[in-house]
Amino acid sequence: DAAPAGVEKEYVATCAVADAADAALRSPATAAAFLENRLAAGVATALGTHVADVLDVASNTADGDSAFDVRLVVREGKHRMVRRMLANVGAPVMRLRRERF
Repeated sequence: DAAPAGVEKEYVATCAVADAADAALRSPATAAAFLENRLAAGVATALGTHVADVLDVASNTADGDSAFDVRLVVREGKHRMVRRMLANVGAPVMRLRRERF
């Protein structure tokens, strides 16, 4: 396998759980696997289908009972891509911080 093209950009997104979200997002124990699978497979957005590698998912009770932090890596940087991807899988972003690029 060749490495995907593009420069890796790492983000930490603090997410809520949307009311209509998949039940797997409601538990930290299952949220990581759900997000890893969905983002690695590609998420359709208004700007096309995008993929990301999930590095870590952690509970974030400081931002609400159902909030969690997602650390992920993308290889392209379309406008608001990370926010769109996470919202489309039921985890709208409350705060987004780029860690490295």
